[in-house]
Amino acid sequence: MKKKIELPEIEPVRLRPVHGIRPGVYILAFLAAAAILAVFSIFFLPGILSDGSYVSFSLNTESAAIYMDGKYLGSGKGSVYYIPAGEHEFSFSVYGADGGSVKKNIGKHIFATLFVHRVEEIPYDIPYTEDIERSVIGHFASSIASWSRVLDFSDRYHYPPLFQDLASDAIAFGFADISDAMLFGALHVTSETIYSDFASSVSMLSSSDTEYRTDEFNDIENILEDVYVNGTTSRTYASGSSDNEYVPESQGSFITFPAINMTVGTTDEITFPEVKDYCKDVDVPAFSISSGMVSEYDYALFVEDNPYWAKSNTSKLIEDGMADDNYLAGIRLSTNVNSTAPIKNISWYAADAYVKWLSGKEGIEYDLPDEYQWTAASGGSASMIWEFTSSHFLPYGRLVSDETISRLTSLFPYDDAIVKGRDRNTTGAMDLSQCSEYAGFRVVRNAD
Repeated sequence: MKKKIELPEIEPVRLRPVHGIRPGVYILAFLAAAAILAVFSIFFLPGILSDGSYVSFSLNTESAAIYMDGKYLGSGKGSVYYIPAGEHEFSFSVYGADGGSVKKNIGKHIFATLFVHRVEEIPYDIPYTEDIERSVIGHFASSIASWSRVLDFSDRYHYPPLFQDLASDAIAFGFADISDAMLFGALHVTSETIYSDFASSVSMLSSSDTEYRTDEFNDIENILEDVYVNGTTSRTYASGSSDNEYVPESQGSFITFPAINMTVGTTDEITFPEVKDYCKDVDVPAFSISSGMVSEYDYALFVEDNPYWAKSNTSKLIEDGMADDNYLAGIRLSTNVNSTAPIKNISWYAADAYVKWLSGKEGIEYDLPDEYQWTAASGGSASMIWEFTSSHFLPYGRLVSDETISRLTSLFPYDDAIVKGRDRNTTGAMDLSQCSEYAGFRVVRNAD
């Protein structure tokens, strides 16, 4: 049996009063103070130390850019921004057009800001202006011309809903008529992805007061439905062309062609890209076209009078979107040497500037040949050099009248230029600023 161990007696510890206050009282007071400090630090101090509040904007369009006190803040697409306290002026822009402004005094939230971000909503309806309408439609037209070049989209290369954005803005701002823009857009529906966006926008506009339909739009809408819904690939081409004979006449360095009625194109396919060669009857008025392409010497004279287009100014041309870094590559221009070699590595913009300069210098109206003039003049010849034309490339342009093409490309000059070469029926397209060693140009004028 173990021996019992005797433990020493310990005197109990007793807290002494402090300034006459019993321990139970001041311990309770300490714990209460600690609790109050914790609540203050967690629920009030962050709000006191903050210098602003969270703000969102409720706008009548998602196309607006927001500026605070003159500095870009962001977009209005559901974003939340932390704004310093005080009075601020918020201004709005729709694709560069002034959308007005509003002043707002931003306060501070104090309680529980560490856990809850209270968002103050600033409502503002951007008013309609003609500048906004032009900017919205111009943005749509330039964007659809660019995106139509992409034929296959993916999650990594996401197509923005251009048609739906146009419809939404037209409805929000009360645009009266967007029929030209919708027809222009319809002629650029080059994939199922774009068609789905197009069809959704038509559904949105159908219940609005905005005009968007014309007879030509209805025809193109039906063709697109045939292609992307019904799987129709072709339509019967009924020629009314006489394909009349024509005999050109040489006049110095120009060749004159009489008025011509002819058929262009080689196919009845209406799916893109085959539709760009869809058969079409055209009437070509009499014209004169230079027998040779514009030479290096011709272009040197132009550059001598217009230093903006000098090779030494390439950086500025690129900055202005007039050319790319291949401008005049490998070309040494000189007015002292009469080089008859065709000028190459120049952009469509440069070619267009040249014909304007030549018109002013000689007092005769020159231009780049349009697609049909070049086709008529080419006969059965083939060339390894592509030549710029004055025609813009609309993917489904062969399915509308030439008058419509002229009107739309005048309103929306955002498409690539049609280039001709190889043979009379082959149609190519080049970016207006692209420079290539395989592209040059010649000029046309009215028949004498």
